[in-house]
Amino acid sequence: MDLKTKVQFIKGVGPKIAEKLDKLGVKTVQDLLFYFPRAYLDYTKITKIGDLESSDIRTRTLGEDQNQNITIKVKIINIANRSTRRRKFTITEAMVADESSSIKVVWFNQPYLAKMLSASRELILNGKISFDRFSGQLQMESPTRTNYPRIVAVYSETVGISSGFISRLISNSKFLIPNINEYLPEEMIRKNNLMGIQQAILTLHQPDNSASIKKARERMAFDELFLFLLQKQLLKNDIQLQQAPAMKIDQNFLQKFVASLPFELTAAQKKVSWKIIQDLAKNKPMNRLLNGDVGSGKTIVAAFAAAVAVKNGFRVALMAPTEILANQHYKTLSKIFKLHGASVGLVTAAETKKLSAISRQLSADILVGTQALLHLKEPIGDLGLVIIDEQHRFGVSQREALINSKFQGPDPKKITANNYQPTANFRPHYLSMTATPIPRTMSLVVFANLDVSVIDEMPKNRKKIITKVISPAARQKAYDFVEAEAKVGHQTFVICPLIEDKETIKSNLFDEDKKTVVKEAERLQREVFPNLRIAMLHGKLKSQ
Repeated sequence: MDLKTKVQFIKGVGPKIAEKLDKLGVKTVQDLLFYFPRAYLDYTKITKIGDLESSDIRTRTLGEDQNQNITIKVKIINIANRSTRRRKFTITEAMVADESSSIKVVWFNQPYLAKMLSASRELILNGKISFDRFSGQLQMESPTRTNYPRIVAVYSETVGISSGFISRLISNSKFLIPNINEYLPEEMIRKNNLMGIQQAILTLHQPDNSASIKKARERMAFDELFLFLLQKQLLKNDIQLQQAPAMKIDQNFLQKFVASLPFELTAAQKKVSWKIIQDLAKNKPMNRLLNGDVGSGKTIVAAFAAAVAVKNGFRVALMAPTEILANQHYKTLSKIFKLHGASVGLVTAAETKKLSAISRQLSADILVGTQALLHLKEPIGDLGLVIIDEQHRFGVSQREALINSKFQGPDPKKITANNYQPTANFRPHYLSMTATPIPRTMSLVVFANLDVSVIDEMPKNRKKIITKVISPAARQKAYDFVEAEAKVGHQTFVICPLIEDKETIKSNLFDEDKKTVVKEAERLQREVFPNLRIAMLHGKLKSQ
């Protein structure tokens, strides 16, 4: 057996269990050794029962830290089973004690424990402490147990695969850990005071103490971040090995373009626009992320880049995640470029059904659309610039598909004058936009393969944004405010996390039910604003 051996050939596994392990991402022995615990049960930090009965420990245990497990080392005084009145399940109750005091311990539907854990036996228990309503005393519910002080690894489970079973498989396979080669340079390990990879893996599965767990986790966290950044850097290097059209920058044209705008650009917009223009002038692909708050003017900056591309004889594709946003960009860009003789086309699922309009749209200088851009029968010719709005809403494969698979090389006559030699590695310039606030240090990590520009200034004459948190008790005041605004012709937007009840959401941030667009709109119309017009707007609505 070696690291590449399929787990089904490990003793005690077989094909059926291997299928279940596959759900956990474990296919080979190496996968198994790199399947690290999600948590640990620490049986080494013993608490005396007498300390649990002190007011301080009682408050901490039953208050905010009630999910914290407590470990006690005890001797069983007595243990017995009893059935509930309806005899639907069995409760095993034991009285245990240490030198300081005693406490009741209960297990549910494990009647075999009454025979297994005989009186006078010593053991270590780990579990949560609660109040017994009837006796008014503390008790420990459903604790795990061991015979000696140790730290036990707890693994994520799936149907038919327990944490204990995974632990046994790893224990039987750990003799192969020395076959895992150290892939970090010795100098890097020394400089960062890292644990060796073999020691880190063994420690995570069978730790001696909490300090060693911390060091092992630090090593694996370092590896994860290092490999992530390495992948980003390799991607960036690969892109820079390709060629892109080096566009000529016409200063007179840019000045006229700025003068045609119905507003003055902010200093931040000018700074970012110039950086993008400098990228477009190079024969290496621009790969830039434009970050700015809603209303900061990202679309105008994107229009600047599009104007340069169109002026150089190239076409532009702008992809947005929804038809609503695509239509918004289409209308904005149409107004801007109408003055400059450039055409803007809209490509959405709804538009592609209109056969009479689609050919006209596809011939436009600037194509604005949704994912429908990825499903065109013909590639987009002379594509020199790709713009993705809300880039986090698209997968990497989708973004690359628009850049690569739907590209048709430009006419060489248009670009040889710019010192560009057409090759199979031609790649359009790429600009992505996001309104998600990203701290600078995080952006340097997450978007290490991208150059990041930030619009950190809002346009002038924008109204001040006032943010208030309304308590449930003050909700009626908020409703009164909405009605008052409606009387003077103003609109109100109510944002909900879900569209319909059937959706699922992983977030467990709040205990209260998540509000849905459909139900909240119905409730507001029926109970709160019967005299106001309420409409629903969400991504699942048809475009018309």
